Amino acid sequence: MREALPAEEVAVPEALASAAMRLLADVATSDGSRGQALPLLAADALLTHAFQAQAEIDVAGTAALAEQYGIRGALGEIAGRLPDHDRNPADGVR
Repeated sequence: MREALPAEEVAVPEALASAAMRLLADVATSDGSRGQALPLLAADALLTHAFQAQAEIDVAGTAALAEQYGIRGALGEIAGRLPDHDRNPADGVR
């Protein structure tokens, strides 16, 4: 999990969200084995903590964080790289 954190100094919410996206990208391109469960859980925890940190700093900034790292941002980019058979047609990402 530490390896996923950015080397440069950034705000805590962005550092946590960015690390989560790196872990999710690795999981998305993996073989889908059980060994990917821990990185997936770590990514979930990091993204959750990113939003918690942002809310503690400035709750109004959570919308911008969601836009940057959510389905219309980094998470959507990761999902867009998945083969069609790995996507949920109900999620609207195509």
